[in-house]
This record gives sequence, structure tokens and C-alpha cells, in this order.
Amino acid sequence: MGAFKTGIVIGFGVGYLQGAKAGRRRYEQIQLKVKKLSGSPAVQKAIEPMRPMVAAKIETGKEMMGSVMSKAAGVKGGTSSSPKNGSSAT
Repeated sequence: MGAFKTGIVIGFGVGYLQGAKAGRRRYEQIQLKVKKLSGSPAVQKAIEPMRPMVAAKIETGKEMMGSVMSKAAGVKGGTSSSPKNGSSAT
């Protein structure tokens, strides 16, 4: 796991724990600050160049999940070509 991903995971974990300890009132204060920050022009300017990359990653993820779900449905539905329990149907 890269340093960036590790930082994200650690940040999320610390934020979650602190939020859980602080309670609902503090959570709402934090949410208000996050909304104000994310709506600022400087943050929007920094995010804008990343939007196409994020959209492409989301599409790739959707395609991968569709493929996985199709395979899972095939296995669950019994379309596997191998017989179960070593017996063959006649």
C-alpha cells in the first residue's frame, strides 16, 4: 500500500474514532466546517483537474463489478461446467 493510501486509511480511522468519541453535536460542527471548506473556491480549483480521472476510475470500477457480479450469478445459478460432488447427471 502506498504512502498516500496509508495516509488516507489512517486519517479516516482517526477521524472516525474522534467523531465517535465526540458525539453527535461535535459531528455536526465538523460536517459544517467540511461543507464550508469543500465549497471554497480554492478547494474547487484544486479538485477540478481531477474530475475526469475520478470519473474514469468510477466507470472502470462499475465495469469490474458488473463482470464480477455476472460471474457470481453464473456460479450461484449452477451454470458451472463441473459437476458437484463428483457425480454426473445422466
